[in-house]
Amino acid sequence: MTGMPPAPPPYKPKKKKIKKNVPKAEPVMVAQAVAEQQDDGSPANADTLPEFLEMLGLNIYLEIFVEEGYDDLDVFKELDDATLIEMGISKKGHRKKLLKYIAELRKIRLTMC
Repeated sequence: MTGMPPAPPPYKPKKKKIKKNVPKAEPVMVAQAVAEQQDDGSPANADTLPEFLEMLGLNIYLEIFVEEGYDDLDVFKELDDATLIEMGISKKGHRKKLLKYIAELRKIRLTMC
């Protein structure tokens, strides 16, 4: 066995140092976070369609909705994806955002009745 180098020692992973006195993050409850978001200016709490679209950052569609007769939130909340596509709202992300908050609008308006 001359001429062969010795085998390397077996690999031993280094132990990670655990920092003590590091505060642990409190888990945030999803329902609580959603409730706080709604209380803190959620688009679903808007009183008018222009206000709703402005809060979503989608006020570029206001003219389209008004032209199609969706100028009131009570009528607007009945929109679905197929109707949004028919109206020319082709960006999928914008439709998803609208539909998410339209669903919230429906819930809020149902509890108000």
